[in-house]
Amino acid sequence: MLNRKGSIFEVRVSLAIVRIFIVCTIAFYTFSQLATQTLFERGGTLDDILAAHGKVHVVLPNIAVTPKEPIVLKHLEDDLTPEERMKDKIYRWAFKLGAQYSIEPSLILAVIQKESRYQPDVNGSGAIGLMQIIPSCHTDRIARLEVTDIWDPYSNMLIGTDLLAELVKRYKDTGLVLMCYNMGEGGALYKYNNHGYSGYAYEVLRIKEEIERSELYGTFSHQTKVASSESRDS
Repeated sequence: MLNRKGSIFEVRVSLAIVRIFIVCTIAFYTFSQLATQTLFERGGTLDDILAAHGKVHVVLPNIAVTPKEPIVLKHLEDDLTPEERMKDKIYRWAFKLGAQYSIEPSLILAVIQKESRYQPDVNGSGAIGLMQIIPSCHTDRIARLEVTDIWDPYSNMLIGTDLLAELVKRYKDTGLVLMCYNMGEGGALYKYNNHGYSGYAYEVLRIKEEIERSELYGTFSHQTKVASSESRDS
């Protein structure tokens, strides 16, 4: 009889220990999740989280994180030439305007490379700046966008991107869009319907593919290494 009571007692003790272990495990897991979420919300990195948990595997919470705009590291940016600084700004603006107008930044950059090779002071036959805007052809657009200085690099990109976005929405075909951008819609449509893409369109499409294949595409610099950080004012 004593042995039977002892066995029952041992079973109850074992069950109690198991219950305590389960409760402690759940409490630890809940605490870990809350701590991890707090670190994410405060801008903590994965290294911070691993350090907080003794570098053990942590199941990360399902948190919506807004991607931060990658920029050139400060100490690297200090070493850039004026031309490289301008190119980094152009990359940053291309991604900003691409998101604003829902078009590919690589398309904006390819047009800039073809039209001006990233030189904001280019003036060819009345076409001005990075995207070679002809003021007389875009008076309504310039007024609507409230641009006061077409030579300003960002304003120039704004006008060109606004035009590209309008053409993309109208024609869908990127090659035709580029032809319209380069030679106007009337001539572009005639050539497109009779001969296909122009040499200009093929060249810009090739440049666009090269930009997208670049391992640094999306980092705004082809001259330096970059890292993710918070956005800064242009």
